[in-house]
Amino acid sequence: MIPDVGCASFALPDYPGRMRLLPALLPLVLLLAACSSPPPGPAQVCVARHAESFGNLTDRSPDLSPEQLDTLTPNGEAQARAAGAKLPGEVVNLWTSPKQRAQQTAANYGLKAKPMINTELRPLDGDMTMATREQAWALGGDPRPEGGESLADGAARAESVLGKARALTDAGQTTVLVTHSDLSALILGALHGTPVMERLMTHRLETAEFACAPL
Repeated sequence: MIPDVGCASFALPDYPGRMRLLPALLPLVLLLAACSSPPPGPAQVCVARHAESFGNLTDRSPDLSPEQLDTLTPNGEAQARAAGAKLPGEVVNLWTSPKQRAQQTAANYGLKAKPMINTELRPLDGDMTMATREQAWALGGDPRPEGGESLADGAARAESVLGKARALTDAGQTTVLVTHSDLSALILGALHGTPVMERLMTHRLETAEFACAPL
């Protein structure tokens, strides 16, 4: 019987007939090979903001429809392809906001993982402009428009998404979340323990930008 030597070094003795020992030594050889392989890294999540859409343009045509505003520009498509080439390997989950600009960004990444819509990655609900929200946040308020969401509500959604990502991402694997400026900041802030009211200023991403962190 071969003694359990863990990952200690082992040298095959040099004498005639040692070939007869190889079948018995095979388990030890396999053990030593496994010991030489580095362990997988931690599970991680990459949080991405969608690429440039027509709605992001300051000089856009006033005649564009809401559907057109929610579409990537040619530059945005190129941004998404470039970002996809920089994402880490072993992407097992690619979740995207239901908005077209986010879905198109995920599709242009060119990853093997199939994009899956996750409604929790949508922008903050409510008929309130970002400028109005930011004015209230600067004064320490967190407005919740009628039928909509406050920043705290969005933070709860961010925690829910991360909980699902942790459950479905093993060591060495990556989950990619394609979302919007507000939700991406809330998710990254949750990962880094940033207070909710400071997250949009601290963790805001530009179009097509992404940031990765351990889950």
